[in-house]
Amino acid sequence: MKEVQIKGYECEKCGKIHSDKLLAELCCKEYHCEDCGKVTEKYWFVCPECRTKRIFNKAEKMTYKQYCEKYPDYPIFDIDEENCYWELEDLIDRFEEGEEPQYCYGALKERVEVNIDCAIDNAQEELPEDCYFDNTKELIDFVEKWNQKNGQYVYYCNNKIVILISEEDNLC
Repeated sequence: MKEVQIKGYECEKCGKIHSDKLLAELCCKEYHCEDCGKVTEKYWFVCPECRTKRIFNKAEKMTYKQYCEKYPDYPIFDIDEENCYWELEDLIDRFEEGEEPQYCYGALKERVEVNIDCAIDNAQEELPEDCYFDNTKELIDFVEKWNQKNGQYVYYCNNKIVILISEEDNLC
């Protein structure tokens, strides 16, 4: 048996020991927003308010009517990027009177289908090395037809599209 020495680094603020000097230096470091200077959570360089401003400033802006014309039958999302609404009125109803939202986000549409190639590959991995599936073409053809009939569209928040909400908007 050989005796070894391990070098550690102590955080000067809390006393926690780290194996890496940089980790000890960053342990209790106070982080500040690059934009406004406000204290942020650990390892965050932008506060939530400034992050929202950055997203808003970079996004394509359009009215609700323009959005409905460009993306018919797409939902909208609140600025929390969590709640999906199929009608602007439903989003507005969520707010108390006099607190109507000034904007919301658009949506991304994605088709979800069964990936039969991946399923076959996964099943093949479970077989012994010298075994394999023959004649998968019939299964692939069946699933492709099934996907055409049964595939689903899902919608995700697209914060690269900002929908400006005004009283003049004609609801779609």
